[in-house]
Amino acid sequence: MQIPDWLGYKALRVFLLLNPLIYVAGLAISIWAWRATRKTGYIIVALYFVLAVLGKSFLPFLRVTSDSPRTVALTPQQQQEYTREMTATDKRYFPAGHPVTRTVVFPLGSLVLVAGLWVLAKRDVKHHAELTTSTTAAPSRPAA
Repeated sequence: MQIPDWLGYKALRVFLLLNPLIYVAGLAISIWAWRATRKTGYIIVALYFVLAVLGKSFLPFLRVTSDSPRTVALTPQQQQEYTREMTATDKRYFPAGHPVTRTVVFPLGSLVLVAGLWVLAKRDVKHHAELTTSTTAAPSRPAA
């Protein structure tokens, strides 16, 4: 494996982990904001991120196992003929081998969602802290 191939492979692996990492960051932000303000909206957002993380990590494996292709039983003669035809087709159209394709989706919507949640939570926590300090401060007594 050449060095550019290795770097591209590692970059692709990191890039594919970006989407679940964004959801985990959103979950952490929503839990942090809920603990600071005790607003139920942050729990609902945290539930969304929990479902998203579970959906991105476990559901693809379940889908692969449930959608296993159904094979048609071929006789040995049919199997040999099929293999011969596919080998001839591969040699004719793909002399250097099959090209490898991979679809990579950049999670822009998730990134904007987590960034917006961060801005709202930061402002909400700051506002909540100001309210609690102003209500717990001792009232000033007028000079007699």
